[in-house]
Amino acid sequence: MATGCRQSPLAERGFYVLAVDTCQRLLDVLVARARDLPIETLCADIVECWVENQDPAGVVVCMGDTLTHLGSQREVSELLDHVASTLAPGGLFITTFRNYVGQPLEGDQRFIAVRADDDRILTCYLEYLEDHVRVHDIVHVRAGHEWQLTVSSYDKLRLDPDWLAMELERRGLKIIIDRAARGMVTLAARSQDS
Repeated sequence: MATGCRQSPLAERGFYVLAVDTCQRLLDVLVARARDLPIETLCADIVECWVENQDPAGVVVCMGDTLTHLGSQREVSELLDHVASTLAPGGLFITTFRNYVGQPLEGDQRFIAVRADDDRILTCYLEYLEDHVRVHDIVHVRAGHEWQLTVSSYDKLRLDPDWLAMELERRGLKIIIDRAARGMVTLAARSQDS
């Protein structure tokens, strides 16, 4: 998170926010910067953390590739079941994710410059598999007069936007925003009013 950035536009607008992540360190940063905003955190798997008789939610947000970090379409389906059963009448579900199902990048296009400053360069390399894309993070960090290299990799789900839209509609949610720009998909769906 960048210093000085808005921590939760929803909390700033008066929503009670429950932030769920498997990384306690990120949640701790959020709490430290939350000031007096109504934010609670839960270090848990987003698919497994739902409980019966949970208070209805006005908004459920899965931004920035949250869904593609899940392990399978089955897990996405399970999460959508939870979302649909939790949304208050007229509630919103909003998600963004990178479309890895469309035309796979080829050759040099699979190297993506993510971000850089004077002391750090992050580049990703994409390797397309059948149901996943393997993302290789290539990080160069300046250490004095030299650069140190760190490489790591992880899989992301190749999630079809059309499949996701159909699954939301199958659960009684109405798609109100469906757009794609530069490979990033934005879907917003509203639950039916009572």
